[in-house]
Amino acid sequence: CLCYTTLQPLVMKDLETYYQNYVNSSTIATEFDINAQHCLPTLNYGEQCNVKKSPYIGKCNYDGAGIALSHLYGDLAAGSAVTGHLTTFDQTPFLPSKPASLGNTGYIYVPAACADGSTTCKLHVSFHGCVQDLASIGNQYAADTGFNSWAEANNIIVLYPYTVASQALGNPNACWDWWGYTGTNYVYQAGVQMKFVSDMITHMRSQPGPTKQPAVAPTKAP
Repeated sequence: CLCYTTLQPLVMKDLETYYQNYVNSSTIATEFDINAQHCLPTLNYGEQCNVKKSPYIGKCNYDGAGIALSHLYGDLAAGSAVTGHLTTFDQTPFLPSKPASLGNTGYIYVPAACADGSTTCKLHVSFHGCVQDLASIGNQYAADTGFNSWAEANNIIVLYPYTVASQALGNPNACWDWWGYTGTNYVYQAGVQMKFVSDMITHMRSQPGPTKQPAVAPTKAP
């Protein structure tokens, strides 16, 4: 994306080069030709693609979620999300003992075939961006970014863990820790947010799933 006002494209091209030192180039997918602002691009939901504005989901005529999932899992069947299959769950059993800017509530999308146990399903973890936490935009990231329609048709459970803002930790925009506000080991497996998500994944692999409650629909569309 051409996110000029937040992140210069050259930075992401350098990141692509960095990754090429460690993995095969065929495993890296990039797109530098969309006139998009700092957003997750969708086909038809969100703000105008070239406008930097909450909820930072861009109506770009570009299925970012579908393209990403296809890159990871191969050819996918098209489908439609089912509203009732997106539910909240309690994150508190997985919270670390120290403050880490993590919320009490997360979201999870469970396709019908996965819910009844008739099919072995994949698990995909999707991380929201800065200022896309529940307090800022409700559940629009979990509900409206496009992952769930592909998940329903292809038996992919999507886990949406959520952060919260923390002035005390220097994280007023509820970002996931990409600069070390939780400590110097933030990028390693021992990092508190890394372990938080890993523990949820481990739990889901060994149990029917996190305790779920009915999802609350977004109060308004952008």
